[in-house]
Amino acid sequence: MSDEKQQMTEQEEQTKYMLDLISEIREVRIDLDQRTDGATTNTPPSADAIQTFKRLLESLQTNWSIWKNYVFIDEITEMYVSQGTIIGSPSPMNNALYALYHLLNAQRRAGGNDLVEALHQTVVYGEKLYPLLTAECIRKRKHKTFKAVHKAVMCNWTQEVAHIYAQVGMRKEAIESVNRFIVDAPYDGDLVLLKCRKMNDDEIWSFLRKIDSRYDISVACIYCGAFQISDAQKHNQCSRCANALYCSKECQKKHWKSHKLQCKKVPPGK
Repeated sequence: MSDEKQQMTEQEEQTKYMLDLISEIREVRIDLDQRTDGATTNTPPSADAIQTFKRLLESLQTNWSIWKNYVFIDEITEMYVSQGTIIGSPSPMNNALYALYHLLNAQRRAGGNDLVEALHQTVVYGEKLYPLLTAECIRKRKHKTFKAVHKAVMCNWTQEVAHIYAQVGMRKEAIESVNRFIVDAPYDGDLVLLKCRKMNDDEIWSFLRKIDSRYDISVACIYCGAFQISDAQKHNQCSRCANALYCSKECQKKHWKSHKLQCKKVPPGK
């Protein structure tokens, strides 16, 4: 077999694996939506579902170009549309972002290495997916139901990203995520971040830093992901930007090489 044919065969095998994985995620999604009557943001997926979502993340990291060029394309979406209804979303990229949203939520609640992985991997690939969904929304703008399903998962994703940034003290990124959410929010509902519409940046930051405590989600060290155990043992803030959070001086020193590139640019937190 020639190298070109072998490469094509490997690509076809990878694409088949990816489509099977998307179908598996879609089934998980349908099951979860049916069990919770659509209230997926309040009911976490099973441990098995989270493992499926992790397999997706690993595949995105390893084969992003194949995902983008052979799976996240109109032809595949139309193939799914022809097979059934909009339930569970026919779009592979929509189902992928849905999976990463739930994975991100689970990781930031777990803390530690899971939270660090969320910041450096899950968020990265979710943010790569986001503009692809935005473009698909534009192409499918006449299909109101399709667009609404996209907007809903995009808003859920953006909310979760804002929360994890606030959780570790990334002020600039958190506020940018909230502002993007406000622009993309598809409807006036009880989505918590809609309250930020009339707030300035300082008010948004203060709001974000308070909100997770209502759901028993602690702030965390930006370097190692360790949770703040109690108010008596609060994490340290970076003394220069008063935002980035650290559980120890050791973590702060280790993270300085990365943090110093942004530290001066971040205005003081309120």
